[in-house]
Amino acid sequence: MSLRLQLLAAFAYVLLLIIVALEVPLALNLARRIDAEVKNEAAGQAFVVAASASGRMKQPKRLAQVLRKAGSDLGGRVIVIDAPQGRLLADSTVGVTRQLPYATAARPGHPPASLIPPNRQ
Repeated sequence: MSLRLQLLAAFAYVLLLIIVALEVPLALNLARRIDAEVKNEAAGQAFVVAASASGRMKQPKRLAQVLRKAGSDLGGRVIVIDAPQGRLLADSTVGVTRQLPYATAARPGHPPASLIPPNRQ
């Protein structure tokens, strides 16, 4: 193997190491940014739906209509939970929701995209 070929191989090896060393942190940072952006977008959409539902908390049929529209617009399931009691007030996947306990032992916390009534500060 000639000296020129050995130098070329060494240069290619060092270049590959530098590229990998720079690419790994970049990929990790990009994954974190995407995750944060998705969470922020979900929180923003939850606030919009909560504002739309705030005047309809005592009207289950109107609340269900708002949630069905929000669920179809967002492409997912939207729920409203009575935060102090942990009861499910409305669900976008069913017509009129029975007020079932949502905060159970199997589900100790509320999901991140759940909506908390605006009167709870």
